[in-house]
Amino acid sequence: MSNVPPVPADNYVRMFDTSLRDGEQSPGATLTSEEKLEVAQALSRLGVDAMEAGFPAASPDDLFAVKRIAESVGQEPRPGRAGDAPPIICGLARARKTVQCVPHTVGKATGATIAHRLAR
Repeated sequence: MSNVPPVPADNYVRMFDTSLRDGEQSPGATLTSEEKLEVAQALSRLGVDAMEAGFPAASPDDLFAVKRIAESVGQEPRPGRAGDAPPIICGLARARKTVQCVPHTVGKATGATIAHRLAR
């Protein structure tokens, strides 16, 4: 299976969900790795094309959750999507130099977020 999803029709709207990462930035909002997996499975069933599964550098549990989601949800074909492709699973990473986006490994962030993180 190729890591590059097939190109959908011109009128296809791609969905990119960040709730597994951004949702935990609210005070008091935390999810276990099992809860993150359940949410990722639900997002995949809803047809989400790509999701940020977390920030693996934040904790060993977040690393475990992102890895588990990538190895399960990120490998399951989803009928109804272009080529029945599974969702792309992203994990946000810190970098001091060049930032590369690789499906199932490192996700996208806005330019402002990347600039802010790299300035640290």
